[in-house]
Amino acid sequence: MRFDFMIYQEGIKRIKNSGIEERVKKLKSRNELDYIGGFVSQRDIAESVKDLATKGYYKHIPEDFKEKYKKIMNEFFKKPEKFYWTFKRHSKEIKEECELEDVQLFTGEIASIILKQRDIWDFKKFGFSSATEFISTLSAYIIKESREGGIFGEGYKWLTKRGDNSEILTEITGDSNCDLRIIQTDVAPYPTFDPFGNQIFFRPETQSDKKIVAAYHSTESSLLIAAVKYIDQQKIKTSTFDDRARKLIEWSKTVVHGSATCAEHFGGFEESSRLIFVDYKFPIPMLDENYSTKQRTVHALFEQSGGAYCTYISHNGNLVLSHEDKETAKNPKKRIIASFLPQDMDDLIKGIFYQCARGLGRTSLKQVINLLEYRFSDSFGKDIIDSSQIQQP
Repeated sequence: MRFDFMIYQEGIKRIKNSGIEERVKKLKSRNELDYIGGFVSQRDIAESVKDLATKGYYKHIPEDFKEKYKKIMNEFFKKPEKFYWTFKRHSKEIKEECELEDVQLFTGEIASIILKQRDIWDFKKFGFSSATEFISTLSAYIIKESREGGIFGEGYKWLTKRGDNSEILTEITGDSNCDLRIIQTDVAPYPTFDPFGNQIFFRPETQSDKKIVAAYHSTESSLLIAAVKYIDQQKIKTSTFDDRARKLIEWSKTVVHGSATCAEHFGGFEESSRLIFVDYKFPIPMLDENYSTKQRTVHALFEQSGGAYCTYISHNGNLVLSHEDKETAKNPKKRIIASFLPQDMDDLIKGIFYQCARGLGRTSLKQVINLLEYRFSDSFGKDIIDSSQIQQP
């Protein structure tokens, strides 16, 4: 089942310049744009197409496109798995098998929420180069906008362009149980072609695009300690730590907390900063070019099933999280779930503080403030034994 689509900046630009963005905003302001998404059946699509035809939405299809559209849509509807989205990533052509939710983008059902019968096919009027590009991009945009401002608040996000031409959007947030979630999605605008063979400015989100760290309970402190250790161990310059992180701490106090959804949000669950920093003295192990090491790490975020996201430093100096359990932990080669470049550290630290301040996790803002204040206190150096004197476990 297809759930989400990534709209490239060029697609957003065309939506904005066409005036469609303003129309969608008006619908949302009047609470007239319901959540769009979920399972779609062949019966659903057949009934919606029949309804659109009755209302005259197919009367104005361009003559030079009508036969091709009808032929492909009929085949597309019957066996969507025989059609593909095609995009080029890292010089490789990727083919993504279509699903029924993709068919819905091209019927005009979603686009008809905004457009009248004649306008829905007048792609040139709205600055697009083909009918399928217009209808599908508009549909993907409406789906995206219908889901914003949902039940659970968004976390702190930032975008990092990497050397392999990927663009990683990272979000530090929490799930419905206030367990830590780190979501990294490659949103790079790779050249994309729709099932009709037309180039478009969005693509369906695939499994290879998104990686999720699904830690359990109050693991924000562990993530913060790992980040601090990485910064110190690699001697990374971060503006966040200027003046003992005073600006960050003051900024975090201005973030509005969401509604209390678990006991920890009412306070009183903070632990000793000295105790939480107890593993700081152990260095984060380095991985070789094959992302392998025989060293064990004590820096980890645990999950409910007993596994953990273990912290390492890659051969090129990035902070990485590898998912491990009792069996895979014995394998020197690590399966990387998330990675952070040195320049991500300011945002990573800020993201942790924002997540706590908003109440998206179970760790209080007071706890992470206490941790950084302790890190920059005069007693920190006296309490923490130099890592060079400690044997790696």
